[in-house]
This record gives sequence, structure tokens and C-alpha cells, in this order.
Amino acid sequence: MQDDGMKMAFQEYTQYQPAINERKVEEQRPALADKDERARVLIRVEPSAVRRKSSLLDISLRALAENAEGIISLDLVPEMLKKQLTDLLCYIRRMDVHILDLLDGV
Repeated sequence: MQDDGMKMAFQEYTQYQPAINERKVEEQRPALADKDERARVLIRVEPSAVRRKSSLLDISLRALAENAEGIISLDLVPEMLKKQLTDLLCYIRRMDVHILDLLDGV
């Protein structure tokens, strides 16, 4: 008895399912069209907005400058890199007595 009821319910479900799916698709079409329209408006590439990529040296110096309090020695660092590091430290306002002592070699 229950099997007959289940079969009838399944048959009704499968009979109406394509119509339900079609209705869902029709309801979603305006929303999808809006998304496509917004995407065309939002994604705009302008050649003037090209950014220069940072080199590994620039990234490394920036990391050193931001963590300058942890530097214990600059003895083996070439003068060119010391100059770049001090310039960057001054630029980001992190130059202090600790770094000056390391540069002086005391």
C-alpha cells in the first residue's frame, strides 16, 4: 500500500519537476543578466594604471627596515646596501640610535 503511494508521489514529482526547474531558471535570468551587466561596468583596465613590480632586493630591504630593531650586525653588508637601508629607514621614519651604532661599527 505504501509502495503505491510512494510511486504516485514520485510520479507526480517527476511530472512537475521540469516545470519547476524551468520556472527557477526563468526567475534567475534577470539576476544573471544584472550580474553580467555589472561585470562589464566594473572590470575596466586602463593602461595608465600599470604598477612597477618590486624586485627581491626592494622587498628584502623593506622587510629589514620594518624589523630594524632585530638587526644585530651590518659588518658583512656592502656599503651600497647600507646606504639603501639607511635611506629607507629615514624615509619610513624608523632610524634610531641602534641602527646608527651598527653603521658606526661600535
